[in-house]
Amino acid sequence: MVEKIGASDVTVNLLVGSDVSNLETVLMQNVVDPETGEKFTAEIDKIMGYMRGQKDEYGRRRKYFVAKDAQGKVIGCMAYSVPDPDMLVHFATNTEESAELLNAFVDDDWKGKGVGRKLFNAVCEGVQMGGRKMLLVNSGPRYEKSWPFYDNVCDQNTGFIKDKYGIDRDANTWVKFL
Repeated sequence: MVEKIGASDVTVNLLVGSDVSNLETVLMQNVVDPETGEKFTAEIDKIMGYMRGQKDEYGRRRKYFVAKDAQGKVIGCMAYSVPDPDMLVHFATNTEESAELLNAFVDDDWKGKGVGRKLFNAVCEGVQMGGRKMLLVNSGPRYEKSWPFYDNVCDQNTGFIKDKYGIDRDANTWVKFL
């Protein structure tokens, strides 16, 4: 059994090409149906495509940060891009002043150890360096277990976007002022 160490032994950097395939394990742990455990492989493939620079359904490219343990093993990722149209409306903002957090995943063995916070801080720094004032966050019901994390790292919970992920699948939202 590998001894778990704290986030002080974790580094966060921009994603490089060799990180993408190493993130598949983290995605397989996280991009699942919370009730059945079924892995959403098509969605995982899409996310890995975004990591390789493909545009998403809104024509956005995502900027990824990757966390690695002391041995260099990839243990998490977070990305950001310009907000999608629903987010722009919900927050009454624009792409010049805000960015949206995307694809926030941490290896199961590292959850609750500060890795997510390190990734989130790196994203905030990157967004702020880009001249934006706000980081916008939404999380659907599939990831409800992560909502307390956003309650802790963001400045304000801003309610729900109704049916964002389908009928009766509302997205909880938060904002972090930078």
